Amino acid sequence: MSQETADLLKVYLPTLEKKNRNLHLFPSNGESHISDEWLNRLLQNLAVKADIDLNGKDLTFHCFRKMFLSTAIDSGIGLTAGKKLCGKAIAQSDDTYLTTVHLREKFIQLKRFLAIQEQPKIETEKIESLKNIVNKLQEDLTQQRMITDTISQENVRVKKEIGKLEPLLEFINGFEDEKQLQLFMGLLKTSLVIDFREKGAFLRTDFS
Repeated sequence: MSQETADLLKVYLPTLEKKNRNLHLFPSNGESHISDEWLNRLLQNLAVKADIDLNGKDLTFHCFRKMFLSTAIDSGIGLTAGKKLCGKAIAQSDDTYLTTVHLREKFIQLKRFLAIQEQPKIETEKIESLKNIVNKLQEDLTQQRMITDTISQENVRVKKEIGKLEPLLEFINGFEDEKQLQLFMGLLKTSLVIDFREKGAFLRTDFS
């Protein structure tokens, strides 16, 4: 018997004092044990309270034996040892050779997979807090991606605009120094004159 089972029995057994005439571990209201049908209804009611979707399958106490034997295989103790532990019949031809099987060790190995441990409240709150942080980080990441995409599009647009200015930059870089550029711009400014014609006015530039 595991320590977990022992602790549960210490809480459960005192509740049987009022039914001292019924010697069964799980007594009914009469003098017998509870029926399979009653236990199955109890499990189904618990599933409803826990909001468990059964997907149309029947929930009965027999499901625990299926879980037990499946876990026996997954835990490495084997199906035969699992059958002996849960009281399921084993072929006599196989049982003859199981005299040296140490079921206590098998049980200890198996219960590591079946033990139910209540999650501390503080740990639950910590997990919920971490979930909220992760959700906030995901929202921030989405916003950052949108900003990055917008900046990338703007960079492409600016690059195209700069490309249009390359001829002007080549023209400016053609001067040997800044003074020559200033001199050229001054001459360009003073050389602009207005020439009136019948159909309108336009700028005429004269270069020496």
